[in-house]
Amino acid sequence: MLRVQPEGPTYPTTLYGNMPAIDATATHDPDSGGITVLLVNRHPDQPVWVEVGIGAVGGVRVLEASALSGTDPSAVNTEQNPYRVVPTPIQVTVNWATLGIELPPVAWACILLAPDRTGRRRRRLG
Repeated sequence: MLRVQPEGPTYPTTLYGNMPAIDATATHDPDSGGITVLLVNRHPDQPVWVEVGIGAVGGVRVLEASALSGTDPSAVNTEQNPYRVVPTPIQVTVNWATLGIELPPVAWACILLAPDRTGRRRRRLG
């Protein structure tokens, strides 16, 4: 597990008061250098922009990024409708030390990263 410190907006709940909209965890495979980032947007009706700091791990490339989301948070797959809830690709921007992702409301996202072994060094512009 990698240290993750989510910071971001909150949303009001009747039972628990204001709750964090974003939660996250990340894992690192020391053999391959791969990183998996798992993100949740709990906000019931607002997308949330998430930035993930990656400066400490060096250059990475996105292998895959997908999310489960939809307009009905209680939707499930059934025998009659087995594809009601399916992962869909999401866009991830990669800057020199940050990943940027817009998570839809009530979304679970998985981002698979691999080391960028092209030898290119990323530089901050501006």
